[in-house]
Amino acid sequence: MNLKELGLELGLEQDEIRELLVIFIETSESDIDKLQQAVVEGDAKRAADAVHSIKGASANLGFMDIFSVAKNLEQKARENSLEDLTDEVLIIKDRLSKIEKSIDDI
Repeated sequence: MNLKELGLELGLEQDEIRELLVIFIETSESDIDKLQQAVVEGDAKRAADAVHSIKGASANLGFMDIFSVAKNLEQKARENSLEDLTDEVLIIKDRLSKIEKSIDDI
């Protein structure tokens, strides 16, 4: 999604959308850390809660690629299946990195 268009769709000024995206990235990175720690500790509920936050925020902002991956991760965690989550976490991290790099283009 074009980040300038996202700002327009949300009715935000350029500086507001930049700030919102920075908060989204920081919060998502924190949630990924919580997810990874929960996986290490075998805490499926905490893992599901962490990725649920990413899922909701990404959906609200229209980042449906992140939403889709987070939804899959949440389902796995709710099913207490905490193995083999690395690839999906890397996809989210990669997408967050791309969004971060695009913020200056707004």
